[in-house]
Amino acid sequence: MMKRAACAAMALCIVSSAQAQTVRFKQFANPDNDKDALFNKIYLAGVRDGLETVNGSLVAQGASPLFCMPPDLVLTAEQAADIVTRTAKKAIRNIDDMPIGIILLRGLKETFPCAEQGK
Repeated sequence: MMKRAACAAMALCIVSSAQAQTVRFKQFANPDNDKDALFNKIYLAGVRDGLETVNGSLVAQGASPLFCMPPDLVLTAEQAADIVTRTAKKAIRNIDDMPIGIILLRGLKETFPCAEQGK
């Protein structure tokens, strides 16, 4: 099922006329204008949704989750942005060129570790 969904998503990206790019932390933290800031927020929301979907899929397949958010928590775009910013501040080097998706995943693992929920 996941393989089909991934193939469908890739096919949609190939035939779409949308211009996609990875948002790196430097772009996220310092947008050039309001349009870029809005794009960054939308992009981060998509990354958040994707990470939550993959995490849920891992659990459904019996694999260990990447992070363990409380079941009643709905992570907002603002909370995701805060996690990215806090995680980036802890980084030692090369954070400006790092994709925000990687930073968010690291931050979710640190913020919602599975060990605390008995996993």
